[in-house]
Amino acid sequence: MKELGVTDAEFVQFEKDFVAWEQAIDEQVMPLIDANKLPEALKVSAPILGEGSQKLVVFS
Repeated sequence: MKELGVTDAEFVQFEKDFVAWEQAIDEQVMPLIDANKLPEALKVSAPILGEGSQKLVVFS
């Protein structure tokens, strides 16, 4: 959208939310997966990959 020149307030907020979503996965979920703590990773990832993902899709 940036390449098309579309950078309204909604897009800027989407971009911030997307970065925060990616960061949550990288910082909270991946370390647990890497440590082979899968049950804990599933618990931590539920709100990030569930509600967090849904919010990003709704914007699209």
